[in-house]
Amino acid sequence: MAATAPQFASLYVGDLNFDVSEALLFEHFSKVGAVASVRICRDSVTKRSLGYGYVNYIKEEDAEKAMTELKFSSIKGRPCRVAKYEKDFSSKRSQDSNVFVQNLDPAIDNNALLEAFTSIGEVVSSKVATDGSGKSKGYGFVAFKDATSAAEAISKINGVKIGESVVQVCKFKARETSEENPDNFTNLYVKNVPEDWDEAKLQAQFTPIGSVKSAIVMTDARGRKFAFVNFDKSEDAKAAVSKLHETDLRSDEQKTEDEKSEKKVDKEDFFYVQRAQSKAERQREYIQKYAAEHGPKGCFAGGKGKNKGKNKEGGKGYKGKSAMPGMGPNMQMMMNPQMMMNPQMMKGMPMMPMMPGKGATGVPTSLPPVGRDRVLSSELAAVDQQQQKQILGEKLFTKVAALEPALAGKITGMILEMGNNDIMILLESEAQLKSKVAEAKKVL
Repeated sequence: MAATAPQFASLYVGDLNFDVSEALLFEHFSKVGAVASVRICRDSVTKRSLGYGYVNYIKEEDAEKAMTELKFSSIKGRPCRVAKYEKDFSSKRSQDSNVFVQNLDPAIDNNALLEAFTSIGEVVSSKVATDGSGKSKGYGFVAFKDATSAAEAISKINGVKIGESVVQVCKFKARETSEENPDNFTNLYVKNVPEDWDEAKLQAQFTPIGSVKSAIVMTDARGRKFAFVNFDKSEDAKAAVSKLHETDLRSDEQKTEDEKSEKKVDKEDFFYVQRAQSKAERQREYIQKYAAEHGPKGCFAGGKGKNKGKNKEGGKGYKGKSAMPGMGPNMQMMMNPQMMMNPQMMKGMPMMPMMPGKGATGVPTSLPPVGRDRVLSSELAAVDQQQQKQILGEKLFTKVAALEPALAGKITGMILEMGNNDIMILLESEAQLKSKVAEAKKVL
């Protein structure tokens, strides 16, 4: 009788420094127990780390210990997030158990955010949004084990001072549900904000127009101030755009001085007030505009016409490879030598399958054309496994980018770990693809 292959306890590790290697990740998590393997997910073209990975422990108790002792531990100067990995995306908790926290004190990090909410209920994860330099953006997210705790957090912590700032806590809304109707909006994005302005001065500028629900002033990486203003009523938000957009904020003295010095009036001297758009919405508009101008293959190596062999970002395309960043995590990993010596143990390892789409012999699985795109099936049958993934990846990326531009690379990489037959089904079924993309978002 064949021995039962062991099941390993798998952890997701996020917010990794891009310089962290598999060896360093293995060494760090081996502090609390025997690690079977580790994997850092990488861009399939540049091989650069995507900032997250996975750790497989031999024993469940060691994984639990790691979640307690190594959560937010520093690896190369950056605290890492640690959470239990759930292979089935659909088993993720409802978004009703997640809350959005804004107006955070810049000194609040992931760990401090966690401590502020643990008194309410069991916190699965906490995340403070940061810029490329690791500086807080002033907002974050907390995921509870259940929706009841999330509702209690909104009731008890909204309006409470954490650190030096009074925070606002509300129910988390996924991107697709949080984007406003362009004709019925209440949120405004404001830029060219004067350097001496704070929330009080911002409120004073907008409250004469209508009731303001919230207003926050932030600073970007270049030290420029910008803001978000949320009105109670859509008509007030529209009135604010009409009255305040392109308002000259210079004082009479400044105007006189500029005239004397013959200083050219800059666009930054004028207030910018418009409907707030999410990053995903802006990127989706850009992708749609670019596709309309260049065609669906204009971004990829191997396209037709004037863009053949080129991509917008890097000039020349990569022969035989996708030119899209984040097309899929590199399958490179580091394994415990004892595991490599025991094929039977390796066989039960989660997340470490053979290359998706291959059978036990390494031969690509068949792609039955019945009910499928016969042209695509024929195209795949004529190439090797690596090229099959590239072809599917390019088609998949275009569709995923239309749904989730900001996460298209990572989500495409996750879906590409499925078998080719399953990927083809997603390419042909918009409903199933939307469902799978939504499941993947909950993991990221």
